[in-house]
Amino acid sequence: MGTLGHELGHFLAATWSGCEPVLHYQSVSPGCAATGISPTLRLLGVAAGPISSVLTGSIGMVLLARWRRRHPRLDLTGVTLTIVALFWSRPLFNLFVHVGGLAVGALSWSAVGRSDEARLSTALGLPVFTVGGGSAVLAAAVCAWTALQVPAPDRASWGVGAVVGSLVGFAVWMAVLGPAWLP
Repeated sequence: MGTLGHELGHFLAATWSGCEPVLHYQSVSPGCAATGISPTLRLLGVAAGPISSVLTGSIGMVLLARWRRRHPRLDLTGVTLTIVALFWSRPLFNLFVHVGGLAVGALSWSAVGRSDEARLSTALGLPVFTVGGGSAVLAAAVCAWTALQVPAPDRASWGVGAVVGSLVGFAVWMAVLGPAWLP
């Protein structure tokens, strides 16, 4: 869900820019010549994916805070709202993947430089990890806040479920469902 929502942000930005985008499971082909759009619109197109993730997560946070005031135990609505709030976790996940991938030689600097956050940092004249690193710090705070919204008796099992569910969901989307539905 998170990857698809993120990519839909790019898709909508390309559509609003007058392009004819094609949605793939882990990217969007803008569908217009790079020279046909202004640098500002191109930058907004890159930012649209992360903005979509943050906006979705922020809506989840607001709804989770409202839910928590009335519920002493975790229920299906609470679980759903924590999932939505955790859309904020994307920059933290990406930072771990990028730094870990670089450390073990599985990723190159050029691959890391193609991420949305790295492209935004570069466009703004900042070091490559600036936007991603700053976003990851905010994401870590949001993840901690989200965990604290889960009632204490339910927090440990929720934490295991959140981590396992996120990793399994990501793997299933990237390896099975995404390529089958949106090649």
